[in-house]
Amino acid sequence: ACAPSTQTMGAATSGGWLFSDTAAQVTVVLEDACCISLLPGEGLTALVRIGVDDPGSRRLSRESPACLPVGPDTVLFVDFQAVVEGLQDTARCIGEVVLPLEHIARQFEGSLYQLWLPLEPSTSSSGPKDISEHMERFDRALRLAAKEPRKPMVCLSLSRGDAAAIGYPARSSEKAARFMGLLQSHNQHARMLQALYRHVRNSAATTQASQHLPHMKDGLVDSWSTSDKSRRFSDFADLPGASDLQRRHAEKDAGADQSVEAQIESLLDEIRIQSADANGRIEQATESINMLKERISRKQVALIQKKKEVSRLWHDAEAVE
Repeated sequence: ACAPSTQTMGAATSGGWLFSDTAAQVTVVLEDACCISLLPGEGLTALVRIGVDDPGSRRLSRESPACLPVGPDTVLFVDFQAVVEGLQDTARCIGEVVLPLEHIARQFEGSLYQLWLPLEPSTSSSGPKDISEHMERFDRALRLAAKEPRKPMVCLSLSRGDAAAIGYPARSSEKAARFMGLLQSHNQHARMLQALYRHVRNSAATTQASQHLPHMKDGLVDSWSTSDKSRRFSDFADLPGASDLQRRHAEKDAGADQSVEAQIESLLDEIRIQSADANGRIEQATESINMLKERISRKQVALIQKKKEVSRLWHDAEAVE
């Protein structure tokens, strides 16, 4: 269990985490994990290291958050392992997540809420120790999680204080302090949903193209399959007016397909127009940049000539004296 913290890590704007020299306390929570291949009998656990050289004695799991003292420039390394219960010596390394706390304090105001981070190769004691490299790794991980949500990832939360201090329901002051982390989590989940939607749509389009289907339908929009429709209509085929109902539905579906195809063509035309406009702007900007470079080059040549002229005049003046 975590001991109650006597120091409170303030938000980035108040300076408690960033500018205080005294150690504070944070709690890391493992919320979830996805796309991680575990063997039968294995469970997911992690060791939290405070810095590159720390051997990592604090264990993290879904059931047990990790509570640890940190400083303003601390970088946490969370090493994830696949472990069979009772056989910790045979733990299999899966990857790690880097948490530069000062950077998190500035970007997220000191808290993370259910943020997805992809697993990266573990950093050895001889790995990079520059804080800027760890900040770059963290930012790159955030971008990768939104672009490729089917990679092995873990969902983490991080808050100031001990495990008891971050319980629910939270006080209004705690909610306000964690709002930026909640907002960032919402934005990331929205981007991940868009990426997953594109993945499913592209997969459906590839399948339909391989089967030489006449219409390219959206697998997420057209969730009511034709087989389901035909089966439901067949259940009521003997009722009066069933054939007219089925015909009207068939005409409605055909009209919907044509409407979808028209919308797709319209969107493609709009994309082509915008792409042409963007390419024109890029070419214009490239020409402007090249012209500015030529001007700078001419200015530099003229400046060198003037310096030579000034040097020559100084030499002549000294000779006259």
